[in-house]
Amino acid sequence: MSYSIIEGIIRQSTNNKLRKTTMNEFINAVDKIVTAQLGLSVHDLEDFAFCDYYDETFDSDGYDYQNAVEACAEDFLAEVGDLFVM
Repeated sequence: MSYSIIEGIIRQSTNNKLRKTTMNEFINAVDKIVTAQLGLSVHDLEDFAFCDYYDETFDSDGYDYQNAVEACAEDFLAEVGDLFVM
């Protein structure tokens, strides 16, 4: 069976769908940053509104996803950072 280059691209793009993330994967990505900075997990600290930063439509390898993770981690650290400043 032969097909044109365009058909091949269409087939390839439909087979390589973007991988969406779950809320748990998002929190774990934020947790890696927080743990590296504080030595404590986000699960060990006060509650935080991760859902304000999470968007299930973001591709886990995408720019928007990475920005959301970094912004969430930065805001989380700013919020809890006062607890650890001596």
